[in-house]
Amino acid sequence: MGIKYRLLRGMRDISGAEAEKISRVVESAKKTFRAFNYSELMLPTMEEAALFARAAGETSDVVAKQMYVFKDKGDRTVALRPEGTAGAARYYVESGAAANSPIVKIFYSGSMFRYERPQEGRYREFYQIGCEYFGNSDAACDAEIIHLASMILDEAGVREREIFINTLGCPACRRSYADAVKKYAASLSGELCEDCLRRIEKNPLRVLDCKTDAEKLSDFPRSQDALCPECLKHYSEVKKLLDAIGVKYTEDFRLVRGLDYYTRTVFEIKSRLLGAQDAVAAGGRYDGLVEELFGRPTPAAGFAVGVERMLMASAGQKEKYDGGFFVAVTSPAITSAASKLAAEMRAAGIRTEGPLASKSLKSQLGAADKMGFGQVVIIADEELAYGDVIIKNMGSGEQKKMKLSGLVGQLAEQNAKARDMYDMARHGAQAEQEKK
Repeated sequence: MGIKYRLLRGMRDISGAEAEKISRVVESAKKTFRAFNYSELMLPTMEEAALFARAAGETSDVVAKQMYVFKDKGDRTVALRPEGTAGAARYYVESGAAANSPIVKIFYSGSMFRYERPQEGRYREFYQIGCEYFGNSDAACDAEIIHLASMILDEAGVREREIFINTLGCPACRRSYADAVKKYAASLSGELCEDCLRRIEKNPLRVLDCKTDAEKLSDFPRSQDALCPECLKHYSEVKKLLDAIGVKYTEDFRLVRGLDYYTRTVFEIKSRLLGAQDAVAAGGRYDGLVEELFGRPTPAAGFAVGVERMLMASAGQKEKYDGGFFVAVTSPAITSAASKLAAEMRAAGIRTEGPLASKSLKSQLGAADKMGFGQVVIIADEELAYGDVIIKNMGSGEQKKMKLSGLVGQLAEQNAKARDMYDMARHGAQAEQEKK
C-alpha cells in the first residue's frame, strides 16, 4: 500500500539528533534568560486574529499575507500565532503584571506559524525563542536586549554573525521619516517593482526592505535626519552602552523591520552562513504597543531568535558533550541484572540505552554504534559471577574490566570529567575565535 497521509507543505517532522539539538539550545537560552532576570511565560498557540492585526499593523506582510486565520466553533475569528510579542503584550495588559513590579521581563519559546513560500531555513511552522522587557524607557534596556540576543547565539555556537542596528525614532519622528521615504520612493515610482508600488501608499518604510530595487533606492533618506533631539540622544546612548559592554555592531540605515509597532531602536543579527535569508535574530523597541492594546502607556523592547536558523548558522560547531553508555548482555538470562544496572545509571543522570536482550551481542554492539554510543557496558555470564562487567570503547575497541559494585558512581564521575574537559576546550576555542 502507498502512503495515504503525508506532511503538509511547509511543515516537517523533527526527530532524533535534530530534536535533541533544538531541546539543548532552548534549555541553554533559558539559562541565559534567567541570568538576565527574565521569567518564563507559556503563551497560547491561538489568539484572536484582531490582536495581531492591531499590534503588527493591517498592512504588514505578516497580517496581510502570512497569518493562518480561521473561524472556530464559536464563530470567533482566530489565528495561529505568527509571532510572540503581541501575545506577550496582551498578557502584560490582561494579567495586570505591572501592579506587582515596576519592570516585567519575560521570555517564551514555541512554534509560530506563517504561510510563506517554504525554502531552506524557512518553514510554515517554525520554532522561536523570544523575550520582552516592559517598563524601562532607558537606553540601557535597548543595549541589554541586544547583548542578551548576542549571548544566546554565542552559547548556541553561532560564531559567524554580525549585529546591525538603526533607529526609527518616536512615533512623531517615525511619521516624519515615513513621509520623507514616501516622497523619495514616489519620485522613482516608474522604476520600482509592484511590491514597492503597493508599499509606497500603505507602508512606505517597507520599501527599504526591497531587495529587487535596492540599488535604485540607494540615495534614500536616513532616519537620523528626521529624529528629534531626544531620540538622537537615546540612540547615541544605546551605541555608547554597547561600546562599553563590548558588543560590536554595524549601523544599517536601511533597517526598518517589518512590523508597525517598532519605535526607536531596531536591530537584526545576521549570519553569512544562511545565504539570502540571513537573519537569525531580530527585535527592537516598541513603546506604543501596550497602549495600542488598551493598556497604560508602557515602554517596552524585545527580540526573537529563529531556532532553525540558529542551528543552521551553528553547523560545523561541536555539539555539547552528551556522553552515555549502552548496556549489553551476552544472554537473555542476565537481563534482570542488566536492567537493574541501567535503571541505577539513569537515576544518576547518565544517558543510558539497553539492554536489548533478544538480540545477539554482535547486534547489540552494532545498535550501540548506530545510536552514537561511544562506550558499552557488557554484562557477561562469566564476569558477572565474579562481580565484574566489561567496558568497551567503541572507537578504539579497547576493553577493560570493572567491578559492578560502585560502578555507577565511577561512570557518573567519568562522565562529569569528560563534560568538564569538553567545556574547557569549547570555551578555549571560543576565546581564540574572539581574539581573531
